[in-house]
Amino acid sequence: MSRTSAVPINEMANAISKQISEWTQEIADVTKQAVVETSIEAVQELRQTSPRRVGGGRYANDWDRKVTSENRFKLNQIIYNKKHYRLTHLLEYGHANARGGGRTPAHPHIGQVEAHSMEMLEEKLRQYINDVS
Repeated sequence: MSRTSAVPINEMANAISKQISEWTQEIADVTKQAVVETSIEAVQELRQTSPRRVGGGRYANDWDRKVTSENRFKLNQIIYNKKHYRLTHLLEYGHANARGGGRTPAHPHIGQVEAHSMEMLEEKLRQYINDVS
């Protein structure tokens, strides 16, 4: 964007529009890059912080991410547990026991990773956008 060239006055609007379009696409590209990097790190963090049974770990190892939609300006990804998706809410918030009453204690792990990922994404976006500008 630091190119300097003479533009005739009758082409000024087109030149400005082109520069804004190029800048917008650069911002969209770095935003997509930040989203991908953050989602990869979030999946790794979930795999490390998820509760594990003794000798197990299937729930913790089944975290993954996938693209739900993408176009020129945006990228949506979802992080999910492939096989044990039914357990996510139960483990995060605890639940009532069917046999004998009582409650199973909560093991909060998703909310913490979500909050940390939001901070990481914001930090990366600031850094990448400053690099583009």
